[in-house]
Amino acid sequence: MENSNNEEKGLTDYWYFLEPDLPEVILAQEYVDSILALFLSELPEEKRRRHEAVGLGIQDVTFLTNDARNTYNPSCGD
Repeated sequence: MENSNNEEKGLTDYWYFLEPDLPEVILAQEYVDSILALFLSELPEEKRRRHEAVGLGIQDVTFLTNDARNTYNPSCGD
């Protein structure tokens, strides 16, 4: 009969220590926002409002808002 502790005997203990030689990273909020804008998709309600603001009809707005492939790319302009 094996002792259940035998499984743990071969494991190396892992301890987390802070690295004192790494400098603190400070990012400006504008930089963080610009990165988030690149990777986070526009929310459906925001997308609906944007489409309505340019004068699209309700059918077009509904189609564009519900279709996941239609994402806003700020680099393409408005």
